[in-house]
Amino acid sequence: MNNCGRHCGRHRDTLRVNARCMQINFKLEQPSRLRSPISARVYYRKKRYKFATGISVPTALWLDDNSGVKTGAQIVTKNGITPITAQNINDTLLKIQRSFAIAWNEELKNDEFDIQRVIDQAKYGKAKLASSNKTVIQVIHEYLAFAQSNPIGRNGEPIKDTTLKQYRTAVQRVVALGKREGHPILASKLCQKHWSEYYQMEVNELKKKPSYASAVWVRMQAALRWAHERGEVVHDDIIFNRIKRIHPKPYRRAIVSLDELDQLRAMELTGVMERTRDLFIIGNWTALRVSDLMKLEKVRVLEYGSRRVIQVDTQKTGDLIDIPLHPQVITILERWQGWPKPMNPQDYNINLKKLGKLAGWTQKEYGEKVSLVKIDGKMERREKSGTYPKYELLTSHLSRRSFATNMYSVGMMSSSDIRKMTGHKTERLLEVYIHSNPKDVTNRIDDVFQSLA
Repeated sequence: MNNCGRHCGRHRDTLRVNARCMQINFKLEQPSRLRSPISARVYYRKKRYKFATGISVPTALWLDDNSGVKTGAQIVTKNGITPITAQNINDTLLKIQRSFAIAWNEELKNDEFDIQRVIDQAKYGKAKLASSNKTVIQVIHEYLAFAQSNPIGRNGEPIKDTTLKQYRTAVQRVVALGKREGHPILASKLCQKHWSEYYQMEVNELKKKPSYASAVWVRMQAALRWAHERGEVVHDDIIFNRIKRIHPKPYRRAIVSLDELDQLRAMELTGVMERTRDLFIIGNWTALRVSDLMKLEKVRVLEYGSRRVIQVDTQKTGDLIDIPLHPQVITILERWQGWPKPMNPQDYNINLKKLGKLAGWTQKEYGEKVSLVKIDGKMERREKSGTYPKYELLTSHLSRRSFATNMYSVGMMSSSDIRKMTGHKTERLLEVYIHSNPKDVTNRIDDVFQSLA
């Protein structure tokens, strides 16, 4: 939205500014993603200043002239927001633009022109404060209130219940940290020291997984960065991501290889063990979560020439994915004259361990298994890392990890194709599922080198 020589407001706004050396426009920060934050860019004396608007939008709705978002009912609904929300976004951008014009004109009255003061006035309605007494808990509550009416998910979806639960957990942990320090923790003070204390409490005292500890901490950081964009003073450790988090060890979970799948397929089984085996094989060739695997009875098989495909509306993400059926899955369908009868997920996990024991998978492997731990007088489920017989590590989720690892290892499917099957949005999320042995990676690289010699 170039204001040089034009009215600063768009549509019906007619505010004029001294535009001889000032420009302001809006841009998407991450236009290649499904959803992107909007930043405002100010040009003053051949120098660019950028600041966050606090708004993120589906990139498909952004207008080519960078003036705002589309407001047509059909297209905005398709992209997960309402026409009212789309109009509110445009109104907010207009308000920022109008505020900037007013602040600019006011600043021209001063003896010394300060462009940063103009930006702060446009962003916060007043010059940025040098200090703040707002607590981390207050910031998180304000962020959640904002999230109720402004979708904050990566793809523009409303905040999920599981995410809300992590924010509530974050509040509880900050309260506990504050009690240990003897006073509430301010947003301007939360830093590396608190991460170390928090990690000690979460992992060593509450027996949570390191990955869970990191996930809850990330929620705290998200709320604080949001507050920082709105003028709140936040510690530099948070702003510049200086927190040195402890990452979980790689290769934490076992997988089932293609040879082991062939072994299961060759076993003579009947009754519930046969059904468990066949559901497990289907899971290994479709990468479905157990919640979707146990609803296959309602899924129709579509035929496209010689290919058979199923369309699954995934329960967790709501994505509709097309999954081609492997010949082994088709064989199972023909033998059962349909999909095998589903079973309770808890029973399925118990039966998987029995199946692994029948297959003789007693070799010791490093992984995690669920055990009951007594915390504050209550027995809670926790995943404990260690070396166990492989059959004890079998779970329903192992199918998805095995699919991703096997397809990546054989090199016949690209990571982007694997993601379409697993439903992961980014390469980084997929990498967590792929458990390649470092020696296998070395051997593949060496094979390439030898072929080029």
